[in-house]
Amino acid sequence: KELAVENGDKVKVISPWGEVVVETKVGRDIRKGVLSLFTGPYDVDGCALVGEVDSSSKVPSFAKIPVRVERQ
Repeated sequence: KELAVENGDKVKVISPWGEVVVETKVGRDIRKGVLSLFTGPYDVDGCALVGEVDSSSKVPSFAKIPVRVERQ
């Protein structure tokens, strides 16, 4: 289901490990059905959505996190 969000809309991103509320920035650089969420020293910690880490590198598995997105 498409949400038809615009720049600046608030959405809740929910994964099996947590949820965050973020402000959207819409662009053509990201494929339809794909979400890109920055992590780091920002207002929201995208790492809250990640539960698994690679056993050898201890790096979170960012490449394929299943999420649900809801309008706020």
